[in-house]
Amino acid sequence: MARNPHSMKPKAELTERRLRAYELSLMGWSQTEIAAELGVSQATVSNDISAESKSRIQPAADEWRQQSADRMRIGIKALMKDIQAEQSVARSVEVLSKVEERLAKLLGLDAPLQQEIAATVDARPSELLDRLARARQQVAEDEARLRDGPA
Repeated sequence: MARNPHSMKPKAELTERRLRAYELSLMGWSQTEIAAELGVSQATVSNDISAESKSRIQPAADEWRQQSADRMRIGIKALMKDIQAEQSVARSVEVLSKVEERLAKLLGLDAPLQQEIAATVDARPSELLDRLARARQQVAEDEARLRDGPA
């Protein structure tokens, strides 16, 4: 099995290259210029910059997200106290709703879920059409009875 030649390079060398590519990009160098400077492909430069950005930004973003969630939870407790003390109840409930909505969004709780649904149909299409026609007829009869009142 052939090995990737980049996987054999020392980790320190890869880390230095990644850091250098990131720094050059911050100085306004194009990826083509960085690739020529470092002697690697433009795709490698793109991957290096992306990986370095992720390693720097993701922890900071996670920390910010946690701090924001903690602040929101403190606010929720204060709003709940106001509601229980019957102080500015309508306004507190309104703000509480918005804060909880924002917290759910921050935590990704409001993300749509993908669901796979499988169904089996035992009846044949003609049977289903007959059932649908009978149901429509029954609805029409019920509506007529309601419109006309008792006979």
